[in-house]
Amino acid sequence: MTFKANYSVKGKTPRNFTIDPNGNFLLVANQESNEVVVFGINKATGELTDTEKRIEVCAPVCLVFTEN
Repeated sequence: MTFKANYSVKGKTPRNFTIDPNGNFLLVANQESNEVVVFGINKATGELTDTEKRIEVCAPVCLVFTEN
């Protein structure tokens, strides 16, 4: 890993983050703002882009992807 930049998590009290299995998205669980924020990942540069997609969840604290 190489440091690229600081990014706002777009919420309050980030508790956990994860990258989706395909490496396209980074999701951040913001506990006090009751939402999961979805960022796109540029695979060539590693830069994040706010997709402006939010998943409303009451006090999210952990994000896990499971196999079907």
